[in-house]
Amino acid sequence: MLRDRYRAVKKIGQGGFGKTFLAVDEDKPSKPLCVIKQFFPSNQDPSSAIKAAELFAQEALRLDALGKHAQIPELFAYFEQDKNQYLIQEFIDGQNLAEELVQEGVFSETKIWLLLNHILPVLQFIHENQVIHRDIKPENIIRRSDGQIVLVDFGAAKFAAGNGLTATGTVIGSAAYTSPEQARGKAIFGSDLYSLGVTCLHLLTGIDPFQLFDDAENDWIWRDYLTTPVSDSLGKILGRLVQPGTKKRYQSAEEVIQDIRPERYATSSHQEPTVSGSKASFPYTFRNYSSGTILLKGDMESVSKYIENHPQWLPQCILPLKARAIGANAYSLNIGKIGALGYEIDPTVNLYMTQDGRSNYQIKTQPIPAKDPNGYEVSFHSKIKLVEHPTRKPKNKTTRIEWDLTLIAKLDFPMFVMILPTSLVQRTGDAILNQVVKQVSDSFSEKISQDFHRFLKS
Repeated sequence: MLRDRYRAVKKIGQGGFGKTFLAVDEDKPSKPLCVIKQFFPSNQDPSSAIKAAELFAQEALRLDALGKHAQIPELFAYFEQDKNQYLIQEFIDGQNLAEELVQEGVFSETKIWLLLNHILPVLQFIHENQVIHRDIKPENIIRRSDGQIVLVDFGAAKFAAGNGLTATGTVIGSAAYTSPEQARGKAIFGSDLYSLGVTCLHLLTGIDPFQLFDDAENDWIWRDYLTTPVSDSLGKILGRLVQPGTKKRYQSAEEVIQDIRPERYATSSHQEPTVSGSKASFPYTFRNYSSGTILLKGDMESVSKYIENHPQWLPQCILPLKARAIGANAYSLNIGKIGALGYEIDPTVNLYMTQDGRSNYQIKTQPIPAKDPNGYEVSFHSKIKLVEHPTRKPKNKTTRIEWDLTLIAKLDFPMFVMILPTSLVQRTGDAILNQVVKQVSDSFSEKISQDFHRFLKS
């Protein structure tokens, strides 16, 4: 236990300069998770160990200087205990883009546009605070469980020249993503933009960045490795991001943002009209991960029979949503028209239920036959498990329905959304989706409890 407050739960990482632990903050009533970083150099010569210690301390300094930002881990504490340095920071629940690349394959053009729109404002923020990250790469960009992009690992970051804290001549960063000037120990704000551009090339191709540059031609050849061509507008922006010469490269994150905003609605097939009444669209993906329990007064067999009799109760219990049976264990679920400012969608999803044994069920999205573009995609996956509570008296048996839900909704927004900050649209969409799921699940649970009681009496 550190400072009689931070309790390590498990080790989640170890490098040449330290160890990282998932921990619990025991001082707070909610016992939130946090991250402990311990400076622990291994097999380092004295000079390297001293430099590593400086970098470790610098990370705390940079995070403290940046303050609170929704897309940067918050610094909770930095201290020394038992002759070891420790840094306590916010736990980011999600996976980094390198892991996402392995799991889901190369990024589409749309995902690259989304990444740029989410990460560039963060770079703009840290640069305005005179901080150069110096280690932008897929491993240091995390997609949080709510879909938000978070920039992590400020251990290599430094203050820009002018405040007396610059370590000129120090080469820091990951070689494959490092700009020529940073490799010479002279990092500038544009060095982060270069690294971001190389990151995008790697995510688009899945190829090591070193192989994407032809030394003989002194030029990038990343397009040769694309599985699907990208638009000229994206290619132009990426090409300028990865210019070796600093004068030909973008000079600031704001300059890239200005180039992206008018272009992101005109990028090949990804941006074709998909919503009636709008001439262009841009996709946002909103996610909800929920779980809950429903306690029913009855044995597992009775609850199982009740669930299997779903055509008799589901359409009524799911109201105000509209459910229509389209098969023995399948339903078409219609939410009703939603929208504003001339933008409307009429979401309908087809769901089907499967049973695995006597106590396990799954409800998944069933693809709707191809038709005209409707402006949205919905992925619904729910797992249901029945757990019977043993009692001495059979009449007093209760069964707990444990459920969890993964709901992902992709909406194609029209042109007017362009005037709103991307982060605002993302946060608002996630919040609305979470609110809808909570309201529907609470109402659904209450109605099932009441209806099951009637079922037992019938």
